Parts: sequence; structure tokens; C-alpha cells
Amino acid sequence: MIFSKNETPLQAKCMNMDMMTNLKYFAGSEFMLQWIFKNSGDKEWPENVKFVQQSGDEIGSHPLALGKIVKPNETIEIFVNLKAPLAPGKYYAFFRLCHFVKG
Repeated sequence: MIFSKNETPLQAKCMNMDMMTNLKYFAGSEFMLQWIFKNSGDKEWPENVKFVQQSGDEIGSHPLALGKIVKPNETIEIFVNLKAPLAPGKYYAFFRLCHFVKG
């Protein structure tokens, strides 16, 4: 779901979630991840929807505006540049789509 302030949440489904677990990168390396989301609801997503890291370890992410309207049943690909922490280990990051509404 896409969380919004003052509105009914917009519906979303991550189409490649199974590919997002147990990824391995060298410490300090830069890498890009791709998410594919489908608008699974009956309302358009406005262009001010953003993809943001909600919590977890610092991996160099920055909020990313979709910048386009996503119609019902349409999919969108999101590419995010990230950087692995310098110390080897297991790290976790949790992301979400957010719809920012003024007011």
C-alpha cells in the first residue's frame, strides 16, 4: 500500500519481491536495485508519489519521486542507486511508496 495523509491509501503490489532477499555485495561497493510495482487499485497514483527508505541500515538511499501518473493495472520500474556499508555483515533496509498530500 501507498500511505497518504488525509486520503484513502493507494493500492500497490511489488512484482519482484522474491528477487529482493539474500542479495550479496562487497563491502563499500555501489550497486543498483530495481523494484517493479503494479498499481493494483482502482485509482491513479499521482505523480508526487515517492519511493523512500522507511527504516533499517544506512545504505545511501535518497527519496525518489516517481514523477508520473501510474494508472490502475499499470506497472512502474524503480531503479535506486545504493552503497553497501564498509563493514562486512548482514544489513537490512525497508522501503515504501508514499503519497505526500498537503494539508
